[in-house]
Amino acid sequence: MAQKKRTLLKKITYVFILLLGVYIIWCTVVWNRQPTITVDYVAMQNAKALSVDNQDAALPLYIDAAIAFEKDPEPSSEDYDLLVPYWPHQGGWEMYIQWIHRNSKTFELIREASGKTGLGVIIGAEPTDKDKKLFGEDVQFSFFADEQDSQLDQLMHGSLLNTSLPYLGTFRSLARMLVYDARQGAFKGDQSRFVSDVEAMLKLARHCKETPALIPDLVAMSIAKMSLRVTGEVLALSPEIFDDEHLTRLSNLYLDSGDLFHIRLETERVFLLDSLQRLYTDDGNGDGSLIAESMSLMEFITSANETSLPWANTIFSFLSGPLVTWNIASRKEALAEYDRRLDYYTEQSTLPLYARQLNDQFFSDEDGWWSRSRFVVVDVLAPVFGRSINSESTSLAVRNSIVALIAMELYQRAEGKWPTRLAQAMENPPLDPWSGEPMQIAFEDGRPLIYSFGVDRNDDGGTFYNKRGQNYRSPWAEYLEPERMFSDHEGYSANRSNEYARDWQPADSEDLPDGDWILWPPIVD
Repeated sequence: MAQKKRTLLKKITYVFILLLGVYIIWCTVVWNRQPTITVDYVAMQNAKALSVDNQDAALPLYIDAAIAFEKDPEPSSEDYDLLVPYWPHQGGWEMYIQWIHRNSKTFELIREASGKTGLGVIIGAEPTDKDKKLFGEDVQFSFFADEQDSQLDQLMHGSLLNTSLPYLGTFRSLARMLVYDARQGAFKGDQSRFVSDVEAMLKLARHCKETPALIPDLVAMSIAKMSLRVTGEVLALSPEIFDDEHLTRLSNLYLDSGDLFHIRLETERVFLLDSLQRLYTDDGNGDGSLIAESMSLMEFITSANETSLPWANTIFSFLSGPLVTWNIASRKEALAEYDRRLDYYTEQSTLPLYARQLNDQFFSDEDGWWSRSRFVVVDVLAPVFGRSINSESTSLAVRNSIVALIAMELYQRAEGKWPTRLAQAMENPPLDPWSGEPMQIAFEDGRPLIYSFGVDRNDDGGTFYNKRGQNYRSPWAEYLEPERMFSDHEGYSANRSNEYARDWQPADSEDLPDGDWILWPPIVD
């Protein structure tokens, strides 16, 4: 019996050693896999910028303007012993007048830059002397070291994931400067100056979209929304400053700005393709296996960003190469999963808000973390587009409301009264994305409101949504007495309440706010 036990133990030992040897060979194969990087996606992204002649490039002028503002920044509450004013009507606005006057040439520089043919931002380029002057001597336009002193640095060298776009924050700041100048122009009754500032903001936004990617699209949209807000505010406060010609010009500017509110979902696929060619081997037929170095990249990304997969780091910390290979989807499978999600969001983006059935959870609750980790590469690298496509729809609705308002103002001037339906003032009234019907008009003491049904998908007659326990607040409150802004509603954000009535929720949600989304006048806190 003892002999049989020893024989069995030997056999088990031999089998274990054999399996261990096979596993070690397997590990060796996995850890020696190398990617085949065949496409320069950075060059593809730079194609449009590279076609811009140096003399037609706006970037150098924008940088000069930003450097000038760095030397003489906008007034802030830290510099003055008072609450920074919002309207030119409020006390303390004189400091803005002085600041705008000192920087008059800088504002002209922004307008000149906005009129250039192209932007000319080359992503992945080395910082210039002007860049260092603006962003600091230590500025880097890449996340990984150029010395390639690690496998991860080598892997990401020349990749889209290794590029940053610091100019985008600069462009938003320049747009904010134009908002101040536009307010002052409106206050002084200078309609041409106001319209020129709006046009410069819209052109600046279009320059942002020169690089085809999600983040530039979102920044472009945010800048366009700045112009919409200041236009809506001025039309609420002082519509009389505009003659019919300038009103029509404003309307045409916004009618031609639809692309600024469009999120190009397909551009993000380029980032994934570039990542896949670096994270996977290439079998020549579009497929391949995950390489070991990809684990360190996944850990870097999930530690730098708040991923929706909190267990991702644990997986890559504990799973060895062979297990990762066995469980994580292949290159072709990962791309197919990404395309499935992209197709889903693309289809949803074509629907009005009320018809969307967004669900960013692509796996059921029954799926365990092991099965969900199969597409961890896609989860980490692919954006969640739901918020972006909703923002596109709501921003377009605001744009459409401004165009509708201008038509209403022109109608009122011609007829001596406000229209009660948009169809009276314009041939093709814009549709409410929450109802599919034309946007609605309501009146409050003779003052018009343009509103959407909002997320509850029913008409509440232009009733402004208020949180429970709050007294009714007129959307016109701050416009009637701008000098009293912030004084009567401390601790309550009307703008947040309005956003709550706007933000997408499924129709069967248990917490739909009962009230409408006020499109105009803009809610001011």
